[in-house]
Amino acid sequence: MPGINRTGKPSTTDLLLGRGSVELALIDAVTGKPGAFRHVGNVTAFSVNLENEKLEHFSSRSSIRSVDREIVLSQKVNVSVTLDEALNFENLAVFFAGAATSITNPSAAGNVTDAVVTLAGAEGRSYELRKDDGSRMLDINAGSLTVKSGASLGAATTLSGAANVEVDAVWGTVFIPSGSSFVDGHGIWFSYTSAGTEKAIDQVSMQTITQPSYFLRFKGINPANNDRKFLLDLHSVSLAADGDFNWLGEEFAEMTLTGVAGRNELGYPSSPVGNIYIHGDS
Repeated sequence: MPGINRTGKPSTTDLLLGRGSVELALIDAVTGKPGAFRHVGNVTAFSVNLENEKLEHFSSRSSIRSVDREIVLSQKVNVSVTLDEALNFENLAVFFAGAATSITNPSAAGNVTDAVVTLAGAEGRSYELRKDDGSRMLDINAGSLTVKSGASLGAATTLSGAANVEVDAVWGTVFIPSGSSFVDGHGIWFSYTSAGTEKAIDQVSMQTITQPSYFLRFKGINPANNDRKFLLDLHSVSLAADGDFNWLGEEFAEMTLTGVAGRNELGYPSSPVGNIYIHGDS
């Protein structure tokens, strides 16, 4: 394998054709060091940009003023990550500034008897199935569901067959088709017998948390130099959504996260922003 070029002369071994992966870790508040790393999935673009704020001094000693001194006042390290494993619920949580949790499916937690769907229904509408405490029924077994309608619960009769009620078992809704036996304005109730095998649900809240800072690690390989490995560590990066998230389209959806690499003096006092490592000769 060609080694790192230390000749001081041009070499094609210094060319870079970037490939690699991005991992994120939360930063320990006590040590400033990263915790467990999470692979974010396939990354289609990753870039780091240095933005300088400069103060320029112009000489006025000639007919055309020219810069004779320039001072860098501040420097900002901008980071951009674009990834296409967009339906990963932890990636969604970062993009939408929310919490990713697996919740117990209410459908698996006990039976339901005559819970109210609506007290004044209408044909051509869908209704969520909710327990009395308001929790949504999801991933239900349609064979364990009974739907009734009537002017009152005591006078209610069962709605059965696709002509009278259509059940979306995955998302726990019922649709009352036009021409059904249902009478507009009547109430709808449901009962359900839990099988205990209904799937858990991954839930991502939106805009419910203040985004933390992450330790960002880019594990790179360079096919322009026999897949030589290199590593970029950014010790404290704030990441937030940048741009659209296309829920519908003809191409694979992507999400872009951008942010600023800050200084992590606690964990890395000698190099607070980050480090670049290049795998050298064996």
